[in-house]
Amino acid sequence: MRIALNIVAGLFLLLGAVWFLQGISVLPGVAVAAGIGLFLLADRLRRASIEKTAKYEAGPKTSSVKEIR
Repeated sequence: MRIALNIVAGLFLLLGAVWFLQGISVLPGVAVAAGIGLFLLADRLRRASIEKTAKYEAGPKTSSVKEIR
């Protein structure tokens, strides 16, 4: 119950902040800039994850008998 109340309280705080910022006409510019920033961050994280996976799946580049001995 305590966790649920904390979640609801957090949502109300977020909604109140959005309402306030919309009331003073700050939110539209802030929301667009924050949205662009989050898209860029998500893209960067996705690309880093893909590169890490590709390096892991590639394995060693050469596998000759001389290198193994």
